Amino acid sequence: MHLDSALEIQIEVMRSLFNYTELPDTSVASSGVNKPLSIPLMVDPRALEAAERNLDYHSDYVSIAFGVGTKGTVGRSEGGVDELLVFCQDRRLIRSQIVDKIVAKAPREVRVIYTGRARQQATAPLSGDSIGHERVTAGTLGCFVKHKKTGEIGLLSNNHVLAAVNRAQLGDPILHPGRIDGGTTPIAHLADFIPLDIGANSLNYSDAAWAKACDELREYLRNTIYDGEIVTGTLSPNVASVTLPGQIVEKVGRTTRRTSGVIQAIGVNHLWVVMESRGTRSQARFDNQIVIEGAGDGAFSKPGDSGSVIFDDKLNPLGLLFAGTEKGGANSRGLSYASPIKIALDGMDLGILEQ
Repeated sequence: MHLDSALEIQIEVMRSLFNYTELPDTSVASSGVNKPLSIPLMVDPRALEAAERNLDYHSDYVSIAFGVGTKGTVGRSEGGVDELLVFCQDRRLIRSQIVDKIVAKAPREVRVIYTGRARQQATAPLSGDSIGHERVTAGTLGCFVKHKKTGEIGLLSNNHVLAAVNRAQLGDPILHPGRIDGGTTPIAHLADFIPLDIGANSLNYSDAAWAKACDELREYLRNTIYDGEIVTGTLSPNVASVTLPGQIVEKVGRTTRRTSGVIQAIGVNHLWVVMESRGTRSQARFDNQIVIEGAGDGAFSKPGDSGSVIFDDKLNPLGLLFAGTEKGGANSRGLSYASPIKIALDGMDLGILEQ
C-alpha cells in the first residue's frame, strides 16, 4: 500500500461508513513527505447542522483516528511498506462492527491499535523546562523563537500550556517553573496563540502559543539540547524537510526529560483529544497530526511534557507535542501526538531562534 492509497481509504471510510461529507474547496495537507499530499476535508454533516442550530452533538466516531504507518521498519528514511493505521480510543471499538468494516476495506493492510483516551499532556529557562500560564499546572518550554516582523524573542509551547485553552489574555504572565512545580515568578508574557476550536464541529491543526521573554532574560536564551547535565548540541533553526513513518526522533520534556521514539504514523486525521481547562472538559478534533511511540521499554512522553519540540537526528525540529495516551505502541506504554511544527511557526509568524 502506498501513502496515496492509505489516504484514499481514509476518505472512503469517512464518506461511506461515517456518512461524512466533503466541504468544498478545502483539504487537509499531510506532513513530512517529499511531495505534498492532501485529502478533502471530511466532516460530519450532523455536527454542522447542530452547530447552526446551537445544539450539542456527539458523534459516534470521535474515538477513531486514522494514520499512515509502515510495517515493522524502524529508522527508515525512504521506501518501505505502508499501511493504514486505525487508532481506537475506546477499547469496545476494537472488535466492533464499524472497525470490522474499516478493516474489510483493505484486508492485511490495516492495523488496529487501542490507545486509550487522548488527553493534553500539560501538568528557565531551557528547552524542556517546566513552564505554564499562572492558571495552568505545568507544561514544557519547547524552544526559543523570534518573531519575523518585530524581532521580539520568546518561547514556544502549546496553547493549553501558555494560553489555558483560549482563556488567557495577551500579556498574561508565564511562570517558570509551572505553578504545580512551585513557580511564582514570570519570565515571559503571552504574545500570541493559535485559537483552539472546541466541540463537535471543531477542527484544529495545531495546539500552539508563544510568549515574549522578559527583557532581562533575552540575552541568555539559547536553544541548547541537553541529555541530563550534558550539552549534546543546539536545535537547528531549520525545520526538518522530511518526516516519515519509522523515523527515529527525540524530545526533551518537563516530566520524562530526553527520550527517543519512533514515528508510527503521519497524516493522522480525525483525532479527538480531551481538552481540560479550569475544571471544564471537552473534546477537540485535530487533523494532519503525527503519532510517535517510545523506543525501547519507556514512554516517549507523559503528562507535563506538552509543548516539547520533537527533533530528528540532525537536531532539526519537526513537531510540537501536545497530547498522549496511556496505551498503544509497540511496548504498550502509550502514544504521543504532535503537530507539524511548521504550522505553529507559520501561524504566528515565528522562526526558531538562531544562536
